[in-house]
Amino acid sequence: MSVLTPNDAKPYLNLPDNTRVTDTEIQTFIDAAEDKISELIGPLTPSTVTSLVPNTNGTLVLPYVSCPVISITSATNLYYKSTIPPTTFIIEPGNVLTLPFAYLAPGIWSVVYQAGWTTLPARARMAVLEQIRHLWKTQRAGSTGPDVPGSTHAVPWRVLELLGDLAGLGYA
Repeated sequence: MSVLTPNDAKPYLNLPDNTRVTDTEIQTFIDAAEDKISELIGPLTPSTVTSLVPNTNGTLVLPYVSCPVISITSATNLYYKSTIPPTTFIIEPGNVLTLPFAYLAPGIWSVVYQAGWTTLPARARMAVLEQIRHLWKTQRAGSTGPDVPGSTHAVPWRVLELLGDLAGLGYA
């Protein structure tokens, strides 16, 4: 599910209302930008995620440390084929799963869970818009167009700076 619509992106791309660019074309840029941002910070909307996670000192650390984990659906040890009831886990800050009174078997765990924002942080939304603009400008500028800062990067610095600690980059 997309968090932005072509009507959200058009003003950011400085497209007039009477533009000949179709909403379908703009939506492809939105989809690509949202895919890239979700690779960095996790699902932009509540979604089912499956992660393979090693047992690290009796804990399971889920990827996307700042993306809200809504609930755990299942946790299965891939070596022992053992499962733990999902309600047994405590979700600690940083999306660390712990078991209060149980032993967590070593090895790799397959964890299925619901994660994502019910309300996307404003800077993440801005990062998606910036990523859309970056993709749009680098595709449209051509060899005679304006110099686009960061055009040699898949994700421009401005987007990374906006995401900061949401992407685990260590700065806000």
